[in-house]
Formats: sequence, structure tokens, C-alpha cells
Amino acid sequence: MKKIIYILLLGILLQSCNSEKIDLALIKLPINKSILIKDEIELNKHPFIYEPNLIAYEYTDSKMLTYNHNDLSNSIDTDISATYCGKNYLNLLVNEKAKKIEGYQLHTYTTEESEKLFNSLKKKLGLPNYDDNDKIDRHIVWENEDEIYVFNIGYNSIIQNKKTDEANLIVLVNQLEI
Repeated sequence: MKKIIYILLLGILLQSCNSEKIDLALIKLPINKSILIKDEIELNKHPFIYEPNLIAYEYTDSKMLTYNHNDLSNSIDTDISATYCGKNYLNLLVNEKAKKIEGYQLHTYTTEESEKLFNSLKKKLGLPNYDDNDKIDRHIVWENEDEIYVFNIGYNSIIQNKKTDEANLIVLVNQLEI
């Protein structure tokens, strides 16, 4: 009987550990794939559009959409069956040969979450190396010795007939192991 109780308690403990939110701002790249990607069978994966040697593992759940203590999970349309609901997502970018996550793409379709992300980046990274300060489609780059951050925010996006600020952040290690 004690064994059964012990096994149940262990199962509950492990489940609670797996439900912890992962704060992307605290991740130091590259990181072993197995640390963040637990059940890849259930994930949508495809070659990353900007670097086909990296495989993008897509997440839309709030557990993975946290940056600098900000929950960035949301969508324009609550009807997620809509053809294009504008649901915020994360792609973990994996080098399958090295079994390492070498970057990530975080895409927000919602104004509030896009602003949270932008403010968090400014707070964490300080002044950018490049900022075109465009009022419609702004491009910003931060670079340090280990990583490069490319941030784009479109201030005039329209999704599901709703005006929104849409943002895209790509973070990559400076030296990809291709």
C-alpha cells in the first residue's frame, strides 16, 4: 500500500514539474533539445523558413509562451478553428544533427503581448545595435557575443478584420553548427 501511495505522489510531483512555465528570457542558447522538447510526436514540426537546416518545433500553449515573466499566449480570435485565428506561437529551432536548440522564433499577433515583448527586450538588452525607427514596420537588432536578436513589429497589421500590432522575434546563436 505504501508503494502505491509513493508512486502516486511521485507521479503528481513529476506532473507538477512538467507544468512549470519556461521563461524564454532565461534560456542560454544553445541548449540540449531534450531539456525543452519532451514529446515531439505531438508537435507540429517543419524546416525553419530562414534556415532550412534548423527544424522548427511549434508551441502555442502558455507554458512555453513566457518572456521575462510575461505570459504572451493569446489570439486575435477566440474561435481557434477559424482559418487564421492569429494565435501567438513559439518555434524552438533545433539542429537535429547536434541535438541542440540553437534558437527560437516567438510570434505575437496581439497588440498587448507584442508591446509586452518589446518592452521586455528593451529592458533585458538595452540599446539596440540597429533600429530603423519606422512608424509602420519597425526592425530592431540586438547582438552580443553569444546571440543575435532580430525583432520586427508591424503597427498596421489586420487579422480577422481587427487592427493589431504583430511582432516577430528571432533569437539565434551567433555560430550555428550547420
